[in-house]
Amino acid sequence: MRKNKIRMLVLWFVIVIAYCTFALLTEYDFKLLDLSAITNIFLLIVLFKENGPQRVEDPINFVKFSDGKIEFSEVSIPVDKINKIALEIVEKDCYFTLPYNQIEPGKFPSFVFPSKKLEEFKNYIIAGLGPVEIIA
Repeated sequence: MRKNKIRMLVLWFVIVIAYCTFALLTEYDFKLLDLSAITNIFLLIVLFKENGPQRVEDPINFVKFSDGKIEFSEVSIPVDKINKIALEIVEKDCYFTLPYNQIEPGKFPSFVFPSKKLEEFKNYIIAGLGPVEIIA
């Protein structure tokens, strides 16, 4: 996730430099409003792209249990703090969420995986977490 943010920042700088170079090398007037519009459109695309949950093809290899914690992505939560998990199938995707374990206000640990792996993943989660309520 961090590499994506750095990559997007570098791309944003490239767009700014390209616009400034274009304005310098041609007789086009440099307009701060044009530069702002170009970069803000880019940032909106990035914002909408990053807001969705992470997509994972193999949830069992993605989620790890170690030292009494569940770990995936940049999330590490003690197993005894998890009472409920949400698993919801939408078309060919299954959404995994820890709805009662916010990592920051309004942001819950979650990811998406292929729905055909639901039963196998559910058994893996129950084995790792113990008695936990599954919200469907």
